[in-house]
Amino acid sequence: MNSPELVDLLLAHPGINPNSLSKNGNTPLWMASRLQYDEITKRFLRHGGVDINFIGGRGKYDTPSTALHHAILRLDTTILQA
Repeated sequence: MNSPELVDLLLAHPGINPNSLSKNGNTPLWMASRLQYDEITKRFLRHGGVDINFIGGRGKYDTPSTALHHAILRLDTTILQA
């Protein structure tokens, strides 16, 4: 689901862990960048405490990568600058 406003609400919660792992072992930032949800990716990058070096994609279909890898593969300079 691509819902930047919902991400804002969740990130505003004091107990939120932006590096929590999905059942496949990926963080929300990794998933947002992988799915090309650029607005959500930017919101995670603006939030403090997000692990931008997390290596995800160790599941069945993805190659291990980071959010930065996804931005580079798409030549997305906006995400790279963020």
